[in-house]
Order: sequence, then structure tokens, then C-alpha cells
Amino acid sequence: METTQPTAGPAASNGASRRVVVRRWAIGLVSLALIGWGAVSVHDFYQDMAGGPIHTADEYLKRDVRTRQAGKREVGQLGAEVGDPESFSPILSTSCVDEIGFDRNGVTRHQPIYEWPLSLSGRAAYLTQLKELRTVWESRGWKVRDTVTQEFGPNEGLSGIKTTNPDGIAITLAPNPHSVGIRLTTDGGCIRHRSVPEHRS
Repeated sequence: METTQPTAGPAASNGASRRVVVRRWAIGLVSLALIGWGAVSVHDFYQDMAGGPIHTADEYLKRDVRTRQAGKREVGQLGAEVGDPESFSPILSTSCVDEIGFDRNGVTRHQPIYEWPLSLSGRAAYLTQLKELRTVWESRGWKVRDTVTQEFGPNEGLSGIKTTNPDGIAITLAPNPHSVGIRLTTDGGCIRHRSVPEHRS
């Protein structure tokens, strides 16, 4: 007795077709996602190699102001007998430079760094101030790290402390490596930016 195999009905054929379409869509979406991820990764790699994203002139100026304000706040909390918040000077950065030649067409880079000289009567006073400031920073939830100990000179054997505030500005209280004094410094980081117009400061 002969038997005949049942043929697939229209419903089965439609189901198979839908699965093929869905599979192709899924493969296409995954491929697009991978291409997008690769493009972003390449862009980020190139940007990091170039020195970071390019900010506007106003963004750099705001960063510069925040860097000074951060130091003024910390010095002001140390007390008038220790330092004057308005007595600060810039420090020239020798590392924030375009060595490869990525910056062009009005793009430049600067690193806002400022220092405040502090008046402390000897090592004991400095160590006391160091301990008090460490407590203040830790109470704010800021991570505090020790700086390198001075190996020679008038501040031999002394180290300092440094932290980073919520704005990403590095703050350091430590012996001045170039003199006998103690100083507080703030560092806003190396920033690529559009050139600041000449009438701005």
C-alpha cells in the first residue's frame, strides 16, 4: 500500500519565511551596531591620541576660572594667617604641548595651574595643617593621596597631600620643590580648545 508524504501547507511556509526575515533583520541590526561601535572606538582612540576632545574658548575660560576658585576656597579655609586667597600666580606647564601636530585651524591647548604661597611657622605647624586638611577632604568624601617625599633640600623628609574635587580639579598641599616654602596648587588639566579671542583674558 502506497503512502504519500503530507505537503507543507501555506501556514508552515509563511512561518518559515517570517523566521528568515527576522533572522536577516537581526543580523543586519547586529552588523550596524558593530560598525557603529567600531567607528566610535576609532574616533575615541584618535581623539585620545590627539590629546582629548576640542572644547570651545568659553569652556576653557570657565575651566580656568574654576581652577582658580578651587584654590581660593581651600586657602580661605586655612585662615588669613596661613595664606591670602587672592595671592596666587600661574605655573607654566611644560607637558601640555602638541608634540605631534594635531592642533591646527584655531585649536590650541593650555593647562591652568595656580599656586598660593603659605606661611607656616616650621615643620610642626605644617604637619598639623596637613593633618587638618586631610580630615576636611576626607569628610567631603574626597580620596586623599600622599605626594612624593622630598629627598633633599630644606624640606627634606616632608611630603604633602593631594586630592581631586568634584569638578575634576587636582588640589595639592605640599612643600614647594623649588624653594623652602609650602604651597597649595590647583591643576585644571591639559585642555584642547578653540583659541580665545584676543580681547578676552
